[in-house]
Amino acid sequence: MIEGEINRQILGKIVFGDLQKLAILEEIIHKKVKEKYQNFLENCKKNNEKIIVLNIPLLLENDGYKCDYIVAIIADVEIRKQRFIKREMLLKKNETEENLAEKFDKIVSKQMPDEARISKANFIINSDKNKDDVKMQVEEILKKII
Repeated sequence: MIEGEINRQILGKIVFGDLQKLAILEEIIHKKVKEKYQNFLENCKKNNEKIIVLNIPLLLENDGYKCDYIVAIIADVEIRKQRFIKREMLLKKNETEENLAEKFDKIVSKQMPDEARISKANFIINSDKNKDDVKMQVEEILKKII
């Protein structure tokens, strides 16, 4: 910990090399995420919200989430890698592209493949193109569910 906050870089190096430690960390994190998810949903119900959008990266890998619809957002793995590297380079000036590419590959290797996510989703958004294209796909989905 650095000044009361978890150093994600150090934690990542510890858990990505040890599946048992990664499983323990995921169990702790997912319990907290599910609690926040439940609280958020309860507040939305109280406020009579019509549509609730949740961004839960490991939704399909974990039980306990109940949704009316699941939207999988996909993109070509190379496009995702370049976006990841670009975003991380802005946040962490001392990282190299090579290190970030390696980190991305480790993360992706632990994720559910797109084909499996697609098979479990009600809707698919392909984010390979620009924001306007994604916005149009979202609008089409909203027309179907509202």
